[in-house]
Amino acid sequence: VVSRQEAKVLQSYNHLNQFLASSNPDIVAAFADHLDAASVEQIEAIATRLQALRQAREEQE
Repeated sequence: VVSRQEAKVLQSYNHLNQFLASSNPDIVAAFADHLDAASVEQIEAIATRLQALRQAREEQE
């Protein structure tokens, strides 16, 4: 069972992956260059949470 917050994190991760997959590197770099510190922290928090979710999933298997 996934919490509402975890579901939002997974949805955000999927959106980010879709953006990265459909964009060329120059567009992604330009986007990343314009992020403010709070946005960067949010992306880092998402990545950290996803790593924890993946690790927990692997441990269950």
